[in-house]
Amino acid sequence: MIKPTNLTHKFDYLLFKNPNIIWIATISGILGNLTDSLCGAVFERRGIMNKEHVNFIATLIGGICGLLLV
Repeated sequence: MIKPTNLTHKFDYLLFKNPNIIWIATISGILGNLTDSLCGAVFERRGIMNKEHVNFIATLIGGICGLLLV
Protein backbone atom coordinates (compact mmCIF):
# COMPACT_ATOMS: atom_id res chain seq x y z
CA MET A 1 0.00 0.00 0.00
CA ILE A 2 1.21 3.51 -0.79
CA LYS A 3 1.69 5.81 2.15
CA PRO A 4 0.02 9.24 1.94
CA THR A 5 3.37 11.03 1.98
CA ASN A 6 4.57 9.05 -1.04
CA LEU A 7 1.27 9.61 -2.82
CA THR A 8 1.57 13.38 -2.60
CA HIS A 9 5.08 13.28 -4.07
CA LYS A 10 3.88 11.14 -6.96
CA PHE A 11 1.41 13.83 -8.04
CA ASP A 12 3.69 16.85 -7.67
CA TYR A 13 4.31 16.90 -11.40
CA LEU A 14 0.62 17.57 -12.04
CA LEU A 15 0.87 21.00 -10.42
CA PHE A 16 4.45 21.67 -11.49
CA LYS A 17 5.05 22.24 -7.75
CA ASN A 18 3.19 25.53 -8.15
CA PRO A 19 -0.63 25.50 -7.93
CA ASN A 20 -0.79 29.06 -9.29
CA ILE A 21 -0.15 27.69 -12.78
CA ILE A 22 -3.65 26.20 -12.77
CA TRP A 23 -5.16 29.61 -12.01
CA ILE A 24 -3.04 31.30 -14.66
CA ALA A 25 -4.11 28.79 -17.30
CA THR A 26 -7.76 29.05 -16.27
CA ILE A 27 -7.86 32.85 -16.31
CA SER A 28 -5.96 33.02 -19.61
CA GLY A 29 -8.27 30.44 -21.19
CA ILE A 30 -11.39 32.25 -20.06
CA LEU A 31 -10.06 35.58 -21.30
CA GLY A 32 -9.16 34.04 -24.68
CA ASN A 33 -12.63 32.49 -24.90
CA LEU A 34 -14.33 35.80 -24.11
CA THR A 35 -12.14 37.57 -26.65
CA ASP A 36 -13.12 35.01 -29.28
CA SER A 37 -16.81 35.56 -28.56
CA LEU A 38 -16.54 39.33 -28.54
CA CYS A 39 -14.42 39.60 -31.69
CA GLY A 40 -16.63 37.07 -33.43
CA ALA A 41 -19.77 39.01 -32.56
CA VAL A 42 -18.37 42.40 -33.48
CA PHE A 43 -15.87 41.93 -36.30
CA GLU A 44 -16.79 38.63 -37.92
CA ARG A 45 -20.46 39.52 -38.34
CA ARG A 46 -19.54 42.81 -39.97
CA GLY A 47 -17.15 41.08 -42.35
CA ILE A 48 -14.08 42.91 -41.04
CA MET A 49 -12.35 39.67 -39.98
CA ASN A 50 -12.84 36.03 -40.88
CA LYS A 51 -12.86 33.10 -38.46
CA GLU A 52 -9.09 32.53 -38.70
CA HIS A 53 -8.34 36.14 -37.78
CA VAL A 54 -10.69 36.01 -34.80
CA ASN A 55 -9.14 32.75 -33.58
CA PHE A 56 -5.64 34.20 -33.95
CA ILE A 57 -6.54 37.33 -31.97
CA ALA A 58 -8.19 35.27 -29.21
CA THR A 59 -5.18 32.95 -28.94
CA LEU A 60 -2.81 35.90 -28.89
CA ILE A 61 -4.77 37.63 -26.12
CA GLY A 62 -4.94 34.44 -24.06
CA GLY A 63 -1.20 33.85 -24.50
CA ILE A 64 -0.28 37.40 -23.60
CA CYS A 65 -2.49 37.20 -20.52
CA GLY A 66 -0.72 34.01 -19.48
CA LEU A 67 2.68 35.62 -19.91
CA LEU A 68 1.68 38.68 -17.92
CA LEU A 69 0.27 36.60 -15.06
CA VAL A 70 3.43 34.53 -14.68
